[in-house]
Amino acid sequence: EAGRSRAPRATRSSAAATVPSSTASPRRTRAASASPVALAATYRTVSDRVFGYRGEVVVSNPGGAAKQSWTVVVTLGSGATVGSVNGAEATQEGDVVTFTGAAVPAGGSATIRFDVRDPDPLSQAPKGCTIDGNPCAGA
Repeated sequence: EAGRSRAPRATRSSAAATVPSSTASPRRTRAASASPVALAATYRTVSDRVFGYRGEVVVSNPGGAAKQSWTVVVTLGSGATVGSVNGAEATQEGDVVTFTGAAVPAGGSATIRFDVRDPDPLSQAPKGCTIDGNPCAGA
């Protein structure tokens, strides 16, 4: 009889071990899908002049939660440099300018404006623009 009562206990233990592992997977899936907030960005040239232009990127948060950090990367023409910047911190390495800024609230936006000096007198916009790795509209 002692052998019989031990066998059901082992079965119950293995059944109990199976239940937590199946309920743990959905929890991980829900957490991963709920956390990312995708931002959108739109580039436009505000003004142009010989050997440069003033650009603007509007970062929008259409999501239901604030996005604490973001990165906009603008690729300039060869030899171009960024002068004054408003609305973000900027670093430039070669032709690539990286902008980072404060949190964007749910349903809110942030605007970056920057002056570009470009040795090409016909240049009126950057060669590329991305927000967190996704293309900006208008670029």
